[in-house]
Order: sequence, then C-alpha cells, then structure tokens
Amino acid sequence: MHLANFFLYSTIKSMISSKYFCQTILRTCGFCKRVFVQRYSSRCLIQSRHLYVSSSKNAGHSHWENIRHIKSAKDQARAKVFFGLSRRIAAIIKAGGNDPKKNVELSKVLGLCRTQNMPQATIDRCLQEKQYTDEFVYGIGGPGGCAIVITCQAVQPKVSKQAITRAINISTLDANFEQERMNEFTRKRVILADLGDREMDEDEATEIALEIGAEDVNMFDKTDGNILEFTCNIQGYGDVETALQKENLAIISSKLEYIPNMTVDLSESDSTMVEIFIAALQKISDKPEILFTLTDIHHNVSSMS
Repeated sequence: MHLANFFLYSTIKSMISSKYFCQTILRTCGFCKRVFVQRYSSRCLIQSRHLYVSSSKNAGHSHWENIRHIKSAKDQARAKVFFGLSRRIAAIIKAGGNDPKKNVELSKVLGLCRTQNMPQATIDRCLQEKQYTDEFVYGIGGPGGCAIVITCQAVQPKVSKQAITRAINISTLDANFEQERMNEFTRKRVILADLGDREMDEDEATEIALEIGAEDVNMFDKTDGNILEFTCNIQGYGDVETALQKENLAIISSKLEYIPNMTVDLSESDSTMVEIFIAALQKISDKPEILFTLTDIHHNVSSMS
C-alpha cells in the first residue's frame, strides 16, 4: 500500500471508530472510497445525506418578526372593536345628545368602552368630534300580515341591510324588505317626563296634556317614580317640551316613533318568531365590531304591544 494511501486509510479508520465522518476526504481519491465501501460502509453513521424540515420557528433574528406579526393581528382586532364602538357612540349621540347623564344609552356604551379598555382620550374625541353616520329606516313585511319598521344607524346602507338579513335568517322569519309597509304607521314624537316626588292622577295628567298641546298621555309606574308618556305631532313637539319644563317636569327622552294605524293578531308560533327576530337584531347591534346600531324597532302585532 502506498504511504499516502495508508495515511488516508488510517485517518478514515480513526474517524469511523469515533463515529465521525467527513465526506470531503472520500473525494480525495478512489482508493479511499473503495476501502470505505468494502470494509466500513456498515459501520458508518452517515451513509447518505438527509434534509430535516421542522415547522418550529427559529428564535434568533426572526424573534421580533414573530412578535410583530402577533402584535399586528391583535392591534388590528382592537382597532376594529374601537371603530365599531365609536360608530355606536356617534349613532346614540345623534339620537339623544352627548350628555351621558341625560342619555342612558350613551352611558351604557361608555361603560362598554371602558370594559374593552378603550383609551379615555379616544372616548373624549368620539364625544366631541362630529361623526359621519347616517340613519336608515326600513319597512319589513312579516308573517300573518304584520309590519315591522326598523330605525338604525350605519356607515352605509349595505351594512344595515346585511345585519337585518342576518337576523331574519337566524329567526327563520318569513319576512322581506317592503318599504310600502311603512305607510301603515304614523310618525309621532314621544316624550317621556319624570314626575319625581310629585303626585298626580290620570285626570290631572290628561288635563296637562290638553294644556300643552299633546295628543295623548299615558302614565307608567316605575320603581323610582311615575313616568308620563306624551304623544304629540312632530311639527309642534318643541312647544310641548317647553311647556313641560314650565310645569317642572323633567324630560327623560324625546324621540320619533312609528305608531301603527291598526294592529294584527298573529298565531303563537309567528309571534315567537317575531320576538326571536327582534332579539337577534338587538344582539347583532350589541356587537362593537359590526358597524350597525339599532335605534328603534316598531311593529303592529297586538299580542306584543
């Protein structure tokens, strides 16, 4: 055996005995390769090349990239929730003012904002800035000849129609968009006034309603006092509100409502589906990520009045 070949032979033997093999040495000459194949191929730990693929991510230079992607997804989700809450605040302010003490719905939404960890600066900006939301009114024709009027706030009509359609599908209500069904209702201004500690019977309430120019009045017993509900024409409601203030009656709310011209009787199953539809629509409106706010809903079902 040539001296150089003997040296390489000894080197390969020592590497194999120590469970280590360098493939570059085998490329030096054909003699080494023949010796390896004939005598030591069964003892070598590395006889072929293998590529091992792992799904785990390295923590070296890509560590920040992993954090950045996770943080970006969370920030986008929070931004979507905050955007939905700001739209709800805008819709409620447009309907009842930006004073949480006088607007109960606004107070509830502000509590939800704090639960979602919405920054106070963002909340203040939503209360001060002018928000660009529009009001949409839809007429719905339901089973048994019933009619439903939905008043809502949304960025665009497509969003509001999608929310209403989703509620219809959830409740399996046999209903369709029929704007002409709104003609079965009359728009009236409904004003709620708190009597406070003042005692008043129905005759006195009716007398006040006639004096201030209201068309109708109802009295409701509440746990914190009696509430008077005045119904008046939409053109002259300002005079009614002024007269109520002169009577030292605190106005709780003042909003437009659709009063049905006549009511219909539905079967128990149809009434249940209408109730499920209303509950589903309210649940959709409560989701901050959906840019849809249910302002009010009216119907002409006698059993649900």
